[in-house]
Amino acid sequence: MNLQGTFRWLLTVLASVVSVAMTPTVTKGDSVDYTLEATGTTVGAFSWSVSTPSFISSTTNFTSFFSTTPPSGCAISGATINDPESSDVFIETFFSPACGGFTEVAQDFFGAGPVNHAGTFVPEGVPGWTLIVTTAVPEPSSALLLGMGLLCCIAGTAFRLSVGEAKG
Repeated sequence: MNLQGTFRWLLTVLASVVSVAMTPTVTKGDSVDYTLEATGTTVGAFSWSVSTPSFISSTTNFTSFFSTTPPSGCAISGATINDPESSDVFIETFFSPACGGFTEVAQDFFGAGPVNHAGTFVPEGVPGWTLIVTTAVPEPSSALLLGMGLLCCIAGTAFRLSVGEAKG
């Protein structure tokens, strides 16, 4: 293979690697965070956040949170996101002991779903409830650094090949 053919092949490989590196996806090392913020409920304002390794696709119960802000004098003991693939996701938050006489506060997110992608979800006609879904993806600067490193490797290889052809 001549120098020009080798250089074209290396550029094609670089373009492919950079393209894949810059595509935002949720991979095994990444996470999906679900944060519920509720105000004006029968127990007062509260919020909770959970992290999952991927988007949930079926009803999922949570008892471990990475943050909670319970109503005054209460504790959040669990939460359930029901039917995350439907247009009317149903979210329950559980309190233990009872909070203001309630062990559960729930809300149907009318027309807000499905929640199978990053975004902010608010039920139609119900103020004060918000579900925020975020994903952790690599920084764009990391992909740029990878691309620059590969470009330097290609340039070095092309230089070595051109020096070899000039000697031969």
